[in-house]
Amino acid sequence: MSYQKPAIEVVAFTNTRKKTEKQPDVTGTITFNEACVIEAGTKFDLAMWNRISKGGNPFQSGVIKPARQQDAAMDPPFPAAEKPGPVKIDF
Repeated sequence: MSYQKPAIEVVAFTNTRKKTEKQPDVTGTITFNEACVIEAGTKFDLAMWNRISKGGNPFQSGVIKPARQQDAAMDPPFPAAEKPGPVKIDF
């Protein structure tokens, strides 16, 4: 049986370049490998923050933006000044 890429791939890493509490804890990419509403092969940047709910439960919130070309020396795609908003993804 040969390997088949999943319809949607998510790759996330701990943000090792984080310098302030406003920068995301996790960054990565989301790739849509099959055409759905989005063209196949489309890639997005992912940023996530570790949070604690009012009830004391840990969770992560995040944002997804169209991917941009980035060189290793550049700043991450989510500057410290940005705050995550609600994200709704229907699966």
